[in-house]
Amino acid sequence: MKKQIKADLSIFSITVIWGSSFIIMKNISEDIPAYAYLAMRFSVATIILTCIFYKHLKGITLRSIIRGSLIGLLLYLGMMLQVLGLKTTSASNSAFITGL
Repeated sequence: MKKQIKADLSIFSITVIWGSSFIIMKNISEDIPAYAYLAMRFSVATIILTCIFYKHLKGITLRSIIRGSLIGLLLYLGMMLQVLGLKTTSASNSAFITGL
């Protein structure tokens, strides 16, 4: 397969996954509290990434852990606002605003 076709398919696939995540968040936020949903989402991501990058975790310093935790907290707060906002608007509006 040509590189250009691979690149186009990759971008298309990521766009579909990213776009569908708003619909999933909208549906889940009606049944599960936002903090619980995000806790599950981040926990699953942590487990998967830990398995993938296990060898690289051995050299992490305390300073990196603190900085990474701060960035993670900011990401969590941003996503919390987004999930809470999905309760008052459509998934397409949320995706559009996020894409700005």
